[in-house]
Amino acid sequence: MPPISDASIFAPCRPNKDTALDFSITEIYRKFKIVCILDQSFRQDEGGEYYCFLKRLRTGQCTEDDIVRLRTRLQKNLTKEEQAEFDDALHIFPTRASVREHNM
Repeated sequence: MPPISDASIFAPCRPNKDTALDFSITEIYRKFKIVCILDQSFRQDEGGEYYCFLKRLRTGQCTEDDIVRLRTRLQKNLTKEEQAEFDDALHIFPTRASVREHNM
């Protein structure tokens, strides 16, 4: 689904409208070998357990059970098989120093 009030990165560039940055982002997008386009919105059931968990997490009102649940997903608590599922995952870091450390 395209972003609100903007063109998606996979939309054709519009001469005289788009910036150089828009063109470079489009070129980066075209280099992906596998692209998943989400064409259906999935919302959590408002009364459901997962919805309530996400809401507490978002508002900073986590219960002790929520903390226990989150800790099960820490890398050190995952099996080798579960960790391997993230081998090709995109890594996002807040600083260049974090990127350099990861790339070492």
